[in-house]
Amino acid sequence: MKTKLKHHNAMIHWDFRARWAGSLVLLAVGAAIFLLADKPSLTFVLGRGGQIFFAVLPAAILLLLLAWAGLFILPRALVARLTISESVLFGSLVTAATASGTVLVFGVAGCLTSWLSWVLLVVAAIWAAYKARRRGLPTLASQPSYPEEPWSVAHLFLASLFALCCAPVIVSAFAPPLLYDVTEYHLGAFRDYFRDGRLVISPAPNNFYARFPFPIEALYYLGLLLEHPNDFTPKLLNLACVVGIVVLFWQWAGLWRVSRTFRLLGALALLCHPVLLEVSLDAYIDAPVALYVLAVSYGLVLLNEHGGTFTREQLIGMLNVLAWLAGSMCVAKYTVDQLYAVPLALAFALPVWRNIRQLPLRWLCVAFAFFALPLILWLGKNVVFYGNPLEPFFTRLFTPGRLSAVTWERFYIESHYPQSPLSLAYWITLLPRLESVGWLLLAPLAASALVWHKPGVPRLLLVAIASFMLWNLIRYSQDRFLLPTIVIIILVGVAALEQIPSILSRTVGGAALLLSAALGIVPHVIRVAGGDEFEYFAKFIATSPAQNLSARLTFYRKNLGALGELLDQAERSLPRDAQILLIYEARPYLLKQKTIYNTVFDDSEFLRLIRGVRTSDEITSRLLAAGVTHVLVNNEELRRFIDQYARPQQLRERGISDAMREFALIRDPEDLYPPFYLSPDWRRLRQPVIGWLRQLKSRALVVRGHPSAPIYLASLRDSK
Repeated sequence: MKTKLKHHNAMIHWDFRARWAGSLVLLAVGAAIFLLADKPSLTFVLGRGGQIFFAVLPAAILLLLLAWAGLFILPRALVARLTISESVLFGSLVTAATASGTVLVFGVAGCLTSWLSWVLLVVAAIWAAYKARRRGLPTLASQPSYPEEPWSVAHLFLASLFALCCAPVIVSAFAPPLLYDVTEYHLGAFRDYFRDGRLVISPAPNNFYARFPFPIEALYYLGLLLEHPNDFTPKLLNLACVVGIVVLFWQWAGLWRVSRTFRLLGALALLCHPVLLEVSLDAYIDAPVALYVLAVSYGLVLLNEHGGTFTREQLIGMLNVLAWLAGSMCVAKYTVDQLYAVPLALAFALPVWRNIRQLPLRWLCVAFAFFALPLILWLGKNVVFYGNPLEPFFTRLFTPGRLSAVTWERFYIESHYPQSPLSLAYWITLLPRLESVGWLLLAPLAASALVWHKPGVPRLLLVAIASFMLWNLIRYSQDRFLLPTIVIIILVGVAALEQIPSILSRTVGGAALLLSAALGIVPHVIRVAGGDEFEYFAKFIATSPAQNLSARLTFYRKNLGALGELLDQAERSLPRDAQILLIYEARPYLLKQKTIYNTVFDDSEFLRLIRGVRTSDEITSRLLAAGVTHVLVNNEELRRFIDQYARPQQLRERGISDAMREFALIRDPEDLYPPFYLSPDWRRLRQPVIGWLRQLKSRALVVRGHPSAPIYLASLRDSK
């Protein structure tokens, strides 16, 4: 007893001394900073550190709250059954889907402002704190589902390589949004929805893509509201999803008992895969979408393989979580339904049903309601706005809101070159398109029979094969749509490599994974450096916030060429009350001023505004009456549209074989712009429009680009 008391007293004295020592260190650091307060270097370091801190803060708060609240959205019994990483992953995604639905409801109501967004976060934090106080902190499984190993020199080397490869991914997250899809609709639609300091989600007849369900973009818009007028949060949220994919890969490989060496090799190959690097460049939605697909797949594997060991409460909780995530997955992007929803249902429906069929009917109905609610929210939005839940597709099945809806759907599908599996073209393109995954990563699948016994491997390979076959139905479908398949293939590949008995084969396989990573990361670093993203990041750190806009415009000039130069000039010279009509251009996010625009798959907003005019002179008056003050005409985009979307017959009739090279030889190229020539008004408006565009160019304020395809900005006020 005395020994225990002595030990207890020793611990008290030790704690006491430790606290004093810590206090003295803090006091000394404070004194040192005080003595250095007049040093310019200290001011510089603190100022730049503060700039990074405040740039990251809104995204960090949002992500931390999603993770923290997620632990209390999940049922307590389920959290106790899952590992820490599994709980954070499932909980964050459930909370993210809930937040997206909340943004939709408040956005449609037109009352979501920056201050209300912060209020909603505070309410969510208070709710999570209340749940934490009432339920206690979640009982998390402290041990991962895989055996831990001691770190070796090889492990440290691979981890160092991984950290180095993270650098360009992190740097890209701070560069301004730039890529076409992002500035056209992922973030571009925010310019349409953000009015008078409020997010107002409303019909988008001018943006074909903004009529899709937007649950991922809704989170981006919430981030933009939290830090308006800055815009770091969307790209940082995308970065978090890239990290989430790698973390899920690590957890999944551990579930399959893959050693740390091959987990590190696989994580390195995954992070450096060209597709994952591509989606890390900007605020695409493919990384969040892939995370949803992979989380649902992982949950189905858990439910399939371990559902028999779940308690009834855990089984109900897991079923509800997967139902909510599956419903959110199906509306995250239409390609998910095409590529993954059906294969996952076919692969896992029967085994999952065996595990849940003993549940009472009411719980199955509850799970179905969780699955249906995201669909009701996001597809219901399209029913209300457009009369078509699948807008802008399947217009023949529903009464279209616009007479041209069927025409534009058909034009969009034909422009993306669909190919039937019964056609020769489908089978000719099948094998070469496997390059999108990577031959070095496909090679280990030859040994997949060695891991056939691991949980879910046969079914996951079925999903991967089916998704690739479905993806090949569109000849020019983007590689990034296949990101979940790529993750599955790398996962199965590293698990198979480790099971090969031959040390030589395992070594060669590991070297192949490193080579694959090098082949991905080296050109990516060159690309990032060539786009001056490292330079922009350095300028952002080294300059004051007042110079951020100047650095952003320099970045645009470097990456957008003539358009970037024109944007720089517009930012410096145009008044803030300017409203710009964009002709042939469809990236409203690049401009701070209000814009009127349409995509290449929409009715022309320009023709709508001037409908009924008879002469060129009437066009200017009509536009001024509509509030248009300036016009930006991008003939570079017109040239690209003609090259990409003009039908071969249209070009042959004009004697053109290469639209990009021979653009200057095309007489009246306006006739090949789809929103013009597909309009029933074009025949009557053609002559006035062509004449007006020629006059407009002659009095342009700024002209940039090659003379054969100039980009110019003109003021309508000067022409009155």
